[in-house]
Amino acid sequence: MFEMLNNLSVMILEVICNRIYFSAIFSNKKTIGKKESFLFLLIHIIAFFGVEFVFKDYFILRILSIVLVMSVIMYFLKDSETWKLIVAAIFFMLIMIALDLITLGLIYTLFEQFDVNDIGNTLSGRLGVIIEKTFLLLIVLSMKMRSDKKKGKGLVETEWIRFVFFPVFTIIAILSMAVAFSNIQNMIQANVLYAIAFGMVLMNIFIYFLINDIIEREVEVKEKEAEYTQFRNQINIYNTIQESLERQKERAHEFKNHILCVDSLAKERKYQELEKYVSEINESLYMERNAIDTNNVIINTILNEKYNEMMDKGIVFVFRINDLSELPIDDEDLVVILSNLLNNAIEACEKCEGKRTIKMKFMTEDDILILSVKNTSPGTLTIKKGQIETSKRFRSDEHGIGIRNIKKAIDKYGGTYSIKSMDSEFYFAIIFPLNKSA
Repeated sequence: MFEMLNNLSVMILEVICNRIYFSAIFSNKKTIGKKESFLFLLIHIIAFFGVEFVFKDYFILRILSIVLVMSVIMYFLKDSETWKLIVAAIFFMLIMIALDLITLGLIYTLFEQFDVNDIGNTLSGRLGVIIEKTFLLLIVLSMKMRSDKKKGKGLVETEWIRFVFFPVFTIIAILSMAVAFSNIQNMIQANVLYAIAFGMVLMNIFIYFLINDIIEREVEVKEKEAEYTQFRNQINIYNTIQESLERQKERAHEFKNHILCVDSLAKERKYQELEKYVSEINESLYMERNAIDTNNVIINTILNEKYNEMMDKGIVFVFRINDLSELPIDDEDLVVILSNLLNNAIEACEKCEGKRTIKMKFMTEDDILILSVKNTSPGTLTIKKGQIETSKRFRSDEHGIGIRNIKKAIDKYGGTYSIKSMDSEFYFAIIFPLNKSA
């Protein structure tokens, strides 16, 4: 009975490591929820246990069956091609076989006259298997860490180092138990020690999933904050447009009065007063007109609003634009891209001492749309593979409001982007194709 429980506990550890391993390589299918994922976890454990029981004495068949089980289950869970799942399953099996050989070598080194056939019947052998699965857990967790880092989420390196302390301590503790109690004769004590070792490994896994759940909730909160920021920017832009339309109505009404006054002065031949009056009107109209005109109402509203904000904050705004009347980008996405880029640039300039400059290029050239923003920055950021890294304890996805929303909009229209930071300047450039051939 205990041998069956021992095998079941090993299967559970292998399945959990297998799930973490595939999560590091492939993304989950959107249709799979937590209930479905837990159901497949149970099926996974039962299938592994069944394969181990049926093909216990047939090594090759057992290996092939486990690869098949992994591939089939992950086919329903992960969003990937079948052959990639099979290759990943084979690689996972190779890792486990390599760890098996390393563990056997370790056991032979520590314990003399050890029989490999008794590995499941002795405390040292069973604890050796637990150590092996803990090493497997460390390997798949390191893969998960690298995967999360590329995606800009999960624990940062310093937090991973703190977490890795737990599995390393577990390995040392179990290894000490195996050496100290290698000659134990009481099976009850042996079973208790094995249960403690197994519980320590499970505690590591529990802590990992607990931290992972907390991080996922933080990501959800950040996404909601980003969506709220995006919504607020859109509301501000639409309010600005509404105010601009109201001012135009007022100016249209005033313009009628101006025409009547000009007509009256002209009929009375009061040319000096007429000239003075026209000069005053011309000056007031010049002061009220927009500084930037791209023939696009949304872009005009955003750029002129940000232009006035920069002037108030003492930021020099240098821009180069042309006719943007016909763009294949929805107004909502224009608001997201322009507002976030310019807001981030203004926030960075406000932290600078001395020169504060924002340079923008927004032009259509040869069937492509170019949008680039360069601004002075209080320091040089670390850019790696298109991601902003920071030495602070905050994750990189928290650096720069709305960067993730900008990237989503870029992907939506098949665009590409480049991020650079050098000599206290930050540079964000985007290229959108204006037609399919481009």
